Amino acid sequence: MSNPFTYLTEADWAALRAHSREIQFVRDAVIVREASESPGVMVIRKGSARVEQRRDTVTMTLAHMGEGEVFGEMSLLEDTVASATVIAHEDTSVELFERGQIEALLQSDPGFSARFHRSLAVHLSKRMRDRNRNFAPVQARTEAPASRAPSTRLGQVTERQIPPALRAGLEAFKAEMNAVEARPGTDAERRIADACDRLMALMVKSTAPDALFEAGFADLGSFRDPATLASGIGAYVFRQTFSWFMSAATIARVHVKPRGLSEDHETIAMMVADDPEGDGVTGPLLDRWFLQRPVCRFRRESRKKAVALLQRVAVMPGDRVSVAILGSGTATEAIERLADPQMSKVVLTCIDLDQEALARGAKVAADLDVGSRVSSVHANAVPTGDSSSAVSFGRHEAIYALGLLEYLSDRECVRLLDWAHGALIPGGTFAFATLAADNPDRPFMEHILEWNVSHRSSQELEKLFARSRFGASPSIEASAARAGIWGEAVRPR
Repeated sequence: MSNPFTYLTEADWAALRAHSREIQFVRDAVIVREASESPGVMVIRKGSARVEQRRDTVTMTLAHMGEGEVFGEMSLLEDTVASATVIAHEDTSVELFERGQIEALLQSDPGFSARFHRSLAVHLSKRMRDRNRNFAPVQARTEAPASRAPSTRLGQVTERQIPPALRAGLEAFKAEMNAVEARPGTDAERRIADACDRLMALMVKSTAPDALFEAGFADLGSFRDPATLASGIGAYVFRQTFSWFMSAATIARVHVKPRGLSEDHETIAMMVADDPEGDGVTGPLLDRWFLQRPVCRFRRESRKKAVALLQRVAVMPGDRVSVAILGSGTATEAIERLADPQMSKVVLTCIDLDQEALARGAKVAADLDVGSRVSSVHANAVPTGDSSSAVSFGRHEAIYALGLLEYLSDRECVRLLDWAHGALIPGGTFAFATLAADNPDRPFMEHILEWNVSHRSSQELEKLFARSRFGASPSIEASAARAGIWGEAVRPR
């Protein structure tokens, strides 16, 4: 938020201040309550405040305001009750310009009235542009897949370009699936896992550069570039194995993307729960195999790393420690820890475009009686190119993002890092988990699950941080599961 009264003159402000008064609010005190009559226009003179609004069953944090920012102007303009609640984020001093005083000036001074209304018109126009710019890019990425039919993935490879070893391996895979389905036996889990591992090894081998070069020359009349051949070979494996893998609950949900993304909050919950489900005999066994793959283990490992970060910042000095979670989903890995005595100082700001996920997280917080320490922010934390489009929700001792960087371009990553740098206190930590370039599950993700995200190497991540305000490289740790990277960067004191 910013001062909406850009066209008011010093004389206008002097006339307003002739009858204004300053009011003090302690931290967490309500300054204005949603649906109540607003007393007038208010300016924050010292401290900060957060703006909250009730949406269905959850309270969303809409914005954070600092010194010099103004609120209450819309209630005055529309002659309505307050549309949101404003709460002191810390001990805060507010200057109040009462409604009656402003209305008297509007009626008695045409010049003041013109400047006042022009200021509001420009302010509202800018607010609408910022909102459209801030939400549209990410919504286009996250919502379009749900409404767009999957690619047919046909015509990318000919029969002669399918490696014979892969063709034989696929027949062996299907035969083993049929055998286990008919007669499971006590070693069914091992047999399923071995069959899947052999198939994955064949996929990796068949899409390696040398194999693609051979495939290209196996049918010179239908020569294709390596990328198209790799996609075609992957599509062939997908079609041959589809009915089997789609009998596994987690695998099927990742592929179907019911809410537009391979990883929505429900899919992540399934990965974290590590409780295999599926149809028939083979379905649960295939699901168990997938849930033990490096990518799923990395997702679980990342949440443990996030909890360890919370435990570190919880012992920092002061009576409140603030942690922001970007692309938070339900944020249950953090919310469920708030009830622990050692976490009593920690407050969370959960930022996500998925309002349903935020609502679920808020319910968990309410059930644990820690709802007052969780702010749910329905917003896109990634600035879209101009600094005014970035959300602002105060300063934090730590910020973390689990998997978010995978869905961002390099340019968007740098913008996010710049935002995080500015939102951290000096000495604060930005932590992230992201899939590694050498993730062993990448072929399965791309060709079978159609789960396409950005994989980055340590060197690529270091370059992104070098381009950002952090400047220095983050500390980087490869995951035990080998699928991803956990990194941390500290804003210098």
